[in-house]
Amino acid sequence: MDQHQYHQILIHHIRPSANRLFPAGNYIFQQDNDPKHTARKVRDYIANSAIPTLWWPAQSPDLNPIENLWSILDCKLKSRTPANKQELFQCLLTAWNELLVSLLQSLADSMPARINACLAAKGMHTKY
Repeated sequence: MDQHQYHQILIHHIRPSANRLFPAGNYIFQQDNDPKHTARKVRDYIANSAIPTLWWPAQSPDLNPIENLWSILDCKLKSRTPANKQELFQCLLTAWNELLVSLLQSLADSMPARINACLAAKGMHTKY
């Protein structure tokens, strides 16, 4: 994925997903310092769209709960054998839509514990 694809994902999916998952609007968008996330086009879109975003320092440990979510999705897809990218995308989309909001909320709610564990470990390895 490059910055242009990522930008399109944000344009078409961030608001609908945020509204579905956090109807009260109490969310903070998190991404790391991957080059596609820090591209001017992406930064400008996020700033102009007033998307509440967690500042993420360079060279920081990856505490993002999305990593746990990728693992969960990976497990859900183990038994599937898509024949091409389109089928893979459909499998991922189906698995994503089957995720319980309570799971996503639990992962989001784990952020304070993740940050405290990182601070206690002085930036070294944590259970997260």
